[in-house]
Amino acid sequence: MPVTGSGVYSVVWAGLSAKLPSVLNAKKDAFNPTERILKYCCNAWVNVLTATPVSNTYTGVAAGTAIAPGTPIFFPSAVTGGAQLISTLGWTGQYGPIVANALTTDIAMATATQAVYQSIPCPGGGLGTGFILPNNQAPLISTAGLFLSQLATQFNSEGLFNVNGGFTPQIVNLMSALSGVYATMYSSMTTTVPIAFAGPVSTVPLVIPIVPGNIV
Repeated sequence: MPVTGSGVYSVVWAGLSAKLPSVLNAKKDAFNPTERILKYCCNAWVNVLTATPVSNTYTGVAAGTAIAPGTPIFFPSAVTGGAQLISTLGWTGQYGPIVANALTTDIAMATATQAVYQSIPCPGGGLGTGFILPNNQAPLISTAGLFLSQLATQFNSEGLFNVNGGFTPQIVNLMSALSGVYATMYSSMTTTVPIAFAGPVSTVPLVIPIVPGNIV
């Protein structure tokens, strides 16, 4: 099944509830602010990931059309996502790292367990391998604006954090900080193993620097 915001949210919310049980009782006006924020963040993160192309570099032979299965992914920069968020927002307190990790690191980790990278067939290629290299990752750092837009859409969806027709200052700061962290995590994305392209064999080497693909 394709990765979804709700699927990622269910894993991260369960983890946060286990680490910080008191979060279950943090209610305001019949809703749980932390739960809603986490849900919005998961939706925004997944929406950008699944809509933004990620290329790979094919190395193999010239022999026809190479086809690759979905390949597991991970986000190396996610391990410091929570720390980056805390640093940006200046959070203090013993529970800050738990919440910050839930909004960043844990979302990326849950995504990695549910999603795969799917390359399009590589025209002209045969048996070979694909790699998400720095040149493939570079465009992803510019996705901060996309994340910010999606976060705004999600936070606007129920109007729970609006005051006088706009977001509260705290939510504005949170969305801005998260968009930067998300772009950092996303731009570090790679596959856990080389992308295995299947196809005909030949003796003519072929390298194609940009082969489009997506997270699914």
